[in-house]
Amino acid sequence: MLSYILFTNPPKTRQERADKARPAGVANAEGDLKDLLLAILRAYEARGESELATKKLGTLLAARFGSVNESRTKLGGLAARIIWAMLTKNESYKPMVA
Repeated sequence: MLSYILFTNPPKTRQERADKARPAGVANAEGDLKDLLLAILRAYEARGESELATKKLGTLLAARFGSVNESRTKLGGLAARIIWAMLTKNESYKPMVA
């Protein structure tokens, strides 16, 4: 069954994937967080999934906010906790998914 699905559906481009993620992932974001998410999607479209690596995200945060810690302060709340957990590979933080 999986082989059938794999070979009968054309692969999606990075742009198609980003276009699908953009409305759902960015719709409720505002300000700096929205700008950051859009920048991450643009980088993914241009250069691929390697742009989502922990080191690359840390570099992007440092470039935008001065440091990863400063990004935590600037973004605040849940966004900062999720990003910090990703960057530190904190397995104890598990965001709730509805």
